[in-house]
Amino acid sequence: MRARTWTAVAVLPLALTACSAAGIDRATPSAIDPAPTSAPAPGREPADRPPTTGPSAGSPAADSSDGRPGDGAEPVARATFKAGTAGSAEIAVIALRRRGRLLDLVLSITARSQGAGYVSAQEFTGAGPSAITLVDNVRLKRYLIVRDSDNRPLQPPNWIVKTGEPSVRTYTFPAPGPEVTALDVSIGSEPPFRDVPVTP
Repeated sequence: MRARTWTAVAVLPLALTACSAAGIDRATPSAIDPAPTSAPAPGREPADRPPTTGPSAGSPAADSSDGRPGDGAEPVARATFKAGTAGSAEIAVIALRRRGRLLDLVLSITARSQGAGYVSAQEFTGAGPSAITLVDNVRLKRYLIVRDSDNRPLQPPNWIVKTGEPSVRTYTFPAPGPEVTALDVSIGSEPPFRDVPVTP
């Protein structure tokens, strides 16, 4: 079996701009200049993403992306992407876990597309590994998905999810310093999940 090594340099300093970035509170003194794939579509308002405290139906019990078991925990944040359309999906952040020098973002995607039994997960998460990033608004840093020695991103391949069933996917980032206890999760053109707790 071929051993993999990881590239740890995947943190980009964020530029300061004179105007606020989409999805960032305009009362913030400094704004972040996001990657083009992370900017919300024009006219799109941030979704309300309060932490989930009660039980939710259909919580995944296993991570279908890499075979690792899920912990059965309730999502720490959730939102409906493309709400009000025939191709909507419920996106839940299950965890943002430290694993040594790495950080695993665990997402659950439940597609609600009408008239289609299967859809591409990238329809809701954006195209390419740069579509999902972690943002430190305090230190003005953006974290990108780690790549292995073959320059392959540590994320599930482009695969199809079954409509109506939760599909759990894991994306791996470089871990920030121990002083970082929460990060924003930016997915495609949707408003970010704010202040997602980083857990051991």
